[in-house]
Amino acid sequence: MSERDHRRHLVIRRADRPGDLGWVVMAHGEIYERQFGWNTDFEALVAKIVAEYAAKHDPATEAAWIAEVDGERAGCVFLVAGDQPGVAKLRILLVAPTARGLGL
Repeated sequence: MSERDHRRHLVIRRADRPGDLGWVVMAHGEIYERQFGWNTDFEALVAKIVAEYAAKHDPATEAAWIAEVDGERAGCVFLVAGDQPGVAKLRILLVAPTARGLGL
């Protein structure tokens, strides 16, 4: 097999498909428990952030993205309004360990 056959297909897309928001919560819970031993308190915090985004984000100024590797979700990041007008915050940035180093 050539090097070309081993390249991974990377995609960054909007988090607008069914299951995307649930995956964000699940992935954070599972990955952070394995890496740092964090419990469901952290997963609940992520769920709160995701729920607030889902319920009241402004599509003109806020967005969420999913990173995919070979068609599988492998990361995410949310951009939401900050505490001051014209200022944004990155929230719940995650790249799965299997996708780290791929250039996402």
